[in-house]
Amino acid sequence: MRTSVLHFFAMAAVLLLAGCGGEDAGGADDAGDGLGETGGADASTSSGGPSAAAGSGGGTSAASASAGGSEPSCSDPVVPEVSSLPPIAEHPDPFTFLDGTRMTTAADWRCRRAELSQLIQQFQYGPYPPSPENVTGTLNGDRLTVKVAHGGKSISFDATVSLPNGSGPFPAFIVISSLMPGLTASVVNDKGIGYITIDPNGIAADAKPPRKGKFYDLYGSDSTTGALMAWGWATHRVIDALEKTPDARVDPTKIAVTGYSRYGKAALVAGAFDERVALTVPAGSGAGGVGSWRAAEGKSNVQTLSQINGEAPQWFGDGFGATFSGKTTTLPFDAHSIVALVAPRPIIVQEGKSDGWNNNRNGGPYQAVWAAREVFEALGIEDHIGWVADDHSHGVVTTREADAILGFAERFLLGKDVTTDQWDESASPPTLSWSAP
Repeated sequence: MRTSVLHFFAMAAVLLLAGCGGEDAGGADDAGDGLGETGGADASTSSGGPSAAAGSGGGTSAASASAGGSEPSCSDPVVPEVSSLPPIAEHPDPFTFLDGTRMTTAADWRCRRAELSQLIQQFQYGPYPPSPENVTGTLNGDRLTVKVAHGGKSISFDATVSLPNGSGPFPAFIVISSLMPGLTASVVNDKGIGYITIDPNGIAADAKPPRKGKFYDLYGSDSTTGALMAWGWATHRVIDALEKTPDARVDPTKIAVTGYSRYGKAALVAGAFDERVALTVPAGSGAGGVGSWRAAEGKSNVQTLSQINGEAPQWFGDGFGATFSGKTTTLPFDAHSIVALVAPRPIIVQEGKSDGWNNNRNGGPYQAVWAAREVFEALGIEDHIGWVADDHSHGVVTTREADAILGFAERFLLGKDVTTDQWDESASPPTLSWSAP
């Protein structure tokens, strides 16, 4: 990428970074800028924080600007019909709008990101629902009970909180499930960071439809939203509860979300669809997470879109597998687009080089993260995206990989002067005909 292009985008990126709490703060824009106003969800939760990304109901539209109308509004994206989607062999250009125009400054990323958010909800994960009307938190020892009320219904679920010694408030990891190899509570607490776990399967059952779980009790059993989005949604409700529960001694503006395997997929979703997530750490996520659908297509002994639809259609929105199985080139995005939704906030991705099921031998996840890095580089924040991968199979996070993740946490959650130029050359990058404008 030409130096002049990077300089041009980096200068314009100052506005985006300022809206996310500064370069190293990693926090959310209190005004609800960007993804928080890209669709039907209300622009703020009942606790005053920014909404997660767009839902399908009424409320603030994609045309909204930030609070007070100080920024130009984005046009409401018109999501194309499936029948009109042209095949695109390579990873689709993240800089080109649906109408064919291209970004010219980094400030355009806010609107392009909103457009990608709608596409990804519509075709892959299902819609993010309207923000709940009320969320509260009750602390009892190390248990935080989160109560969510909406539309005359209410649900509650628990999160387990492990904190370092001291008075806090502490930054914290929200860990989706207790399955997180190499990144345990004691390891994280030793860094001065809290560790919060939730049980995702009570939120959305990890079983083939009909859909069951507390998310569907709240939003209806006929919801077309998949479990990955529902699990990510639950982490956002924990943030809501923390905002209202100072006794928990957790700083809700300094939250990282992580998970492993299927819960790594959900961690990516959590970071992509709520700007309050200060650091996103998908680990071993593969297909449906950072794995490139296009790179996996036609390969054997890897998880392709067709295979994953047979195994776990519940992870995705209704119709995703049936529509795109064997037709991945007609997707108007790929995993790199989902990773890019996190920008300009930081993300570090962990995978195992020998994890063939995740298509790491053929470089699928690496190709997606490599392509997403083009967006971070265009915004002048290439050290906000990291890739760490040692030679191991599924179910492993090595000490070196954990240290790289914790380095990102030390910089973006604790504000330490830590270098985050973490990039392991793992496979051949994808061939791309596009570059930053």
